[in-house]
Amino acid sequence: LSHKQVDMVVRGEGELTMRELVQRGSPEGVLGISYKENNKVIHNPDRPLIGDLDSLPFPARHLRRYNYTSSLIRDREVDEIHMSRGCWGSCTFCCEPSMSRGHQRYRSPENVIEEIDQIYNVIHKRKPLCILIGDPNFMGDAKRVDRFCDLLHESNFDIIFHTMVRADSMARHPEVVKKMCDNNIIYFCMGIESPNLKDLTITHKGIDTEIQKKAIQVIRDS
Repeated sequence: LSHKQVDMVVRGEGELTMRELVQRGSPEGVLGISYKENNKVIHNPDRPLIGDLDSLPFPARHLRRYNYTSSLIRDREVDEIHMSRGCWGSCTFCCEPSMSRGHQRYRSPENVIEEIDQIYNVIHKRKPLCILIGDPNFMGDAKRVDRFCDLLHESNFDIIFHTMVRADSMARHPEVVKKMCDNNIIYFCMGIESPNLKDLTITHKGIDTEIQKKAIQVIRDS
């Protein structure tokens, strides 16, 4: 807000804040807003994190002018979905401890499958697809991932999935990793950070090189 061309900022999650801002027509009293008035910066109180993620509407993908492709994944269109928000980790290099206040909130697997069905059948017209699951900690709740895999198995999607995962979650749940691979969750962006134990200690992630090695072996075995 110190920049002269910036008049207002939405802090944190924006869905409810933006809706209220539009309805009111003024930032005064809208939680999660910082704005300038008479050359003075005003910070309204924080808005609580959204508790029920299933209550949010799906993104209006039909308003896009075209669907996306990737040079890394040939012969498939690409899209993105989020199954949760935040992360329970406290890694020193990440913004999530501040953004999510140490909590990870989840959508129900059934709600996620409903959105994927819309993406695959309506938006992409049943074309082969790759979906990036944009959660910073996809396996934050292994039981939910297990249920998600069951629902994928019952579906008829020609979709492969890309995820971001922690090494300790992969090492701790090899049976879930195998189930993920069996249901086309096959691209893993795993946070190794460093092969140096001293560096890993600084991250406050609680992961050492032995956990990393086990996680890599779990992926190979799956």
